Amino acid sequence: TVYFAALSLGPPTSWSWEFEGGTPSTSNEQNPAVTYDQPGSYNVTLTISNSMGTHSVTKEHYISVTEHGQSLVCNGGFEEWEDANKPVCWFGEKTTFAKGAVQQYAGNSHGGNYAAQLANATSSHKRFTTEAIAVETEKEYRISFWVRGRGEIRTGLFDGRETGSGYAPYNEYIVVDSDIWEQYTQFVMAAATHDFAEFIFSVQNTDETTEHIQLDDVEITLATNIAQIETLTCNVFPNPSNGMFHIQTNGNVTARVYSVTGDMLLEQDIRETGTLGMGSCPPGVYILKIIDCKKNSATRKLIIK
Repeated sequence: TVYFAALSLGPPTSWSWEFEGGTPSTSNEQNPAVTYDQPGSYNVTLTISNSMGTHSVTKEHYISVTEHGQSLVCNGGFEEWEDANKPVCWFGEKTTFAKGAVQQYAGNSHGGNYAAQLANATSSHKRFTTEAIAVETEKEYRISFWVRGRGEIRTGLFDGRETGSGYAPYNEYIVVDSDIWEQYTQFVMAAATHDFAEFIFSVQNTDETTEHIQLDDVEITLATNIAQIETLTCNVFPNPSNGMFHIQTNGNVTARVYSVTGDMLLEQDIRETGTLGMGSCPPGVYILKIIDCKKNSATRKLIIK
């Protein structure tokens, strides 16, 4: 289930949503909840209206749905090892653990035969990372894992973003102090589309007397989050006018003016701000439609006195 939120300014008086592949497929609620049952990539369209006109925006491939329970990381249960210190699909390039500090743990795994033991008794954190996993910008990822022992563990993400040396801000440390397996879940948001991202377990202050920290049954999935849609904005003033209209938008657009019978009277490119000269048009009502490079559109009613 995805919870949508319309963040449109105006304010609008009505909302009309279309959800490709979703249930319901349409909604007139401002903030609807939609369920997607089948894996795939789906478009979402929002149209808002008030007395001044209508905005419409379509976000292509906005919702990505994976198979239920499908984890993006392979060998999350640590059942496969290249040797006693390197689990398959782990030890990505951003790992800072020495190889000997990660060990195959068979004493009391959560599931299957093995877990991963992570040893870092210092207060300077070490990273244990997945091998490369593709992520998409503005997508939230859910990291679920089981852990026991004593120490501190948190999750993060390297996605090559322009800030933070390419790293997402880390989640808060979880203080582990138990010989019983406990499950935790944290979330990270990708800020860049990257084919070679690495999900991170950051560990510090482990205790040798409890065999440090043991990690098992890691699952990384796309999170069910709130999808927020913003529409193309367009301010027109003065309106009504004597035929000279000033336009302000939040991007570069093509402006087209139509008569009420649908004939196009004027077409003009506007780079965020511009002026439409319609002094030769007789008094009456006209329709302005603006379209940006992503085919988002908005309409306004123009009145010439």
